[in-house]
Amino acid sequence: MIPSFRDLRTQLNSLPLPPVAPKELQFPIQNNFYDRAIEGVYSLIKHAGLQPNHRVLDFGCGIGRLASPLVKYLTEEGSYVGLEVNAKAVEWCAENISAVASNFAFHHIDVFNDWYNPDATARTEDYILPFEEQSFQTSVLSSVFTHLSEEESENYLLQIGRVMEKKGRVWSSWYLINDEAKAAVASQSTQWKFDLSKPGPGYFHNSQKLGQAASFDQNWVIEAFRRAGMEVEHIYLGFWTGRKQQEQTSTGQA
Repeated sequence: MIPSFRDLRTQLNSLPLPPVAPKELQFPIQNNFYDRAIEGVYSLIKHAGLQPNHRVLDFGCGIGRLASPLVKYLTEEGSYVGLEVNAKAVEWCAENISAVASNFAFHHIDVFNDWYNPDATARTEDYILPFEEQSFQTSVLSSVFTHLSEEESENYLLQIGRVMEKKGRVWSSWYLINDEAKAAVASQSTQWKFDLSKPGPGYFHNSQKLGQAASFDQNWVIEAFRRAGMEVEHIYLGFWTGRKQQEQTSTGQA
């Protein structure tokens, strides 16, 4: 049975949670940290079938926003691995979250991103996840594909497809380009000014720094998941195009 958001928030807030990372590690500054964090856990329970005994991979874990409430949700049978390009964030999470939850681990992945990790030399499109096949039941990639090129995104999807259990679920965020998004970008009503005049499937806000913000053709994303051995079950269209409420499509088609 899926708990209500109110019940989940009451349950998690009634327990001592890890501290919030200092503001110098927060990019951007994250107000209402725990409410946003619990919203993330609730979405995983409701939409991705997250269970307390699951093995969770959080790709791009940042300062542990998702990990913090998961400390109180996952049982000892469950586990969590967070991957992050920001070494200082990984160090903070290890000292403040792993220290109180031995089944939580954080790893620094020193791969190049021209916006977040410009000094790295290892190519993101060559990165191999250091885990065995079918190691995880739930994978989360929040604000990861929104900062990658096509080649980098393809590689990450292939890696995720390899380490996920066959019946596992992946929860990821994208800027999807479909007819609605094209109209919104053309009207200049979006925060990001993706250049749709260039050939896709990737479109970028800044041609000099592709990692600042990246979008992709919706149908290309669906096929990229398929090439990685996964099928898109649901797409939840968000608010970046200016829409007023979230919309779900269950067919995975644009």
